[in-house]
Amino acid sequence: MSIEVRQFLPTDGASNVNTYSKISFNLAALDDYTVDITSLTITVSTDSNIDDETHTLEYLYSDAGVTYSGSETIGYSVELVPSIPFDFGQDVTVAVNVDGADESSVATSMEEFESSFSTVYSGLISDFRYAFINQSQRIPVHNEILRKNSTTSPTVFQSAYGRWNETPAPEIRVNEVLFGTGDTTYGHSINFENGKITFDNALDYNDAVDVSYYFSFFSDEEIQSFFAQATAQWGMFPPMGGPESIYSAGARYSGALMVGASLFAFRSILFSLAFQETRIIFDNASGNEGWIQMKDLFKTLHDAFENDWKALIEAKKLALPSIATVVVPAYTLPGGRTLCGQEKCCIGLGQYVNFESIFHMLEEGFNVKVMTLLNGKPIFSQVSSIEYEGKKDVHTAVFGSGKGMNLKTKTINTSSDHKYESSHGKMVRLKNLNKGDRAIVFSGEKAEEWTLLDKGYNGFLDCYEIEVPQTGKFLCNDISTKNSRMFRYLYKSGIEG
Repeated sequence: MSIEVRQFLPTDGASNVNTYSKISFNLAALDDYTVDITSLTITVSTDSNIDDETHTLEYLYSDAGVTYSGSETIGYSVELVPSIPFDFGQDVTVAVNVDGADESSVATSMEEFESSFSTVYSGLISDFRYAFINQSQRIPVHNEILRKNSTTSPTVFQSAYGRWNETPAPEIRVNEVLFGTGDTTYGHSINFENGKITFDNALDYNDAVDVSYYFSFFSDEEIQSFFAQATAQWGMFPPMGGPESIYSAGARYSGALMVGASLFAFRSILFSLAFQETRIIFDNASGNEGWIQMKDLFKTLHDAFENDWKALIEAKKLALPSIATVVVPAYTLPGGRTLCGQEKCCIGLGQYVNFESIFHMLEEGFNVKVMTLLNGKPIFSQVSSIEYEGKKDVHTAVFGSGKGMNLKTKTINTSSDHKYESSHGKMVRLKNLNKGDRAIVFSGEKAEEWTLLDKGYNGFLDCYEIEVPQTGKFLCNDISTKNSRMFRYLYKSGIEG
């Protein structure tokens, strides 16, 4: 059936979504189909942390939490504000069903649409609000005249801002007369999320409703986006990786990421207020003065936290992990001496494993030693670190010994910058080796000089590098190669050379 759900929010697979999140989507009617909005059902299922049960709520088009606008021939925009907040840290599944009719007015049902997301533990958001943007979550608006839905018998009155704070309660006036929440003359309900007042009975078209309220400038979803932007920037400058999100950052980094997130929050406030009617927040007499004070306040905060953020980014360079750790950066640096992940090292008794396997062995806490040469003799030396360096350009080198039927060859795939132990004891980069040049290869029981027979480009492949502190080199495919320069300039305690 040609009725589709589009632009569903929160997006499928979203995580750390506010427990009070709205659900919104568009119903699109295609190919002469029509949408029967009266058949709409929205089913919300959550894994509750109470009694370990699954809880399901079903909302109909006529329920108070559902609002929609549009036309059956085009489609509808639908929004659901759940009547019961989601639990913290839970998976939520939303199913949407609606009926329609084809071009021959034959009734048919849309295929069920389903989307899932997870909710947030609110501690970090609360901490961020309190420490960085507390006042922006308590912005006062005085005597705003609300817009009404009808010029004859209005029932709905809408404010310029949503996300009203419930405390202190909004003060509502009809024709400049304040009335209390228990006043039966003007029975009403308040939609705090949308900043909307709905009266039980229509008012006269000449009636004016104004309200004084406090509102939160940012939703939890917007704060989440600031966290995400700060996390992305943290991982880029300098490029050493970092936590995937503020929720996995731990105490060490979460505070730093909040500083970065505050920059994006203050920028958003400054930009938004510049394009909105300041008289809504400030009365006419003090509007200009109030705007200047607020602008200066947030500009000062922005500049202060920007300096702190730059200092934290700079300090990050000095707080890299020690060399005795497994490092998994979320970035790829150009160049560097690296080896293809499928190349192998001997770890004892004729057992050869590739770099990918060594990576997992160290990650799981195993003690790994690889064969290397010390004064020309084979020994097994400790691997202290391994690094996955992403995909890089890899070149193949073929070394050989003997001729004709007695020719023996060994092949290795590395970056063109990777160094090999030459016959005269120096380390020479692959790109500087020419056919006929010699390198050290371990053959059986001793180190020998083998000749470079050929080399060439192999492709863009996954690469690793290991650190062997004792010798600064190791045997890969029995060919003597140098440690990576990456460890030398990423870690102060790295092996020089």
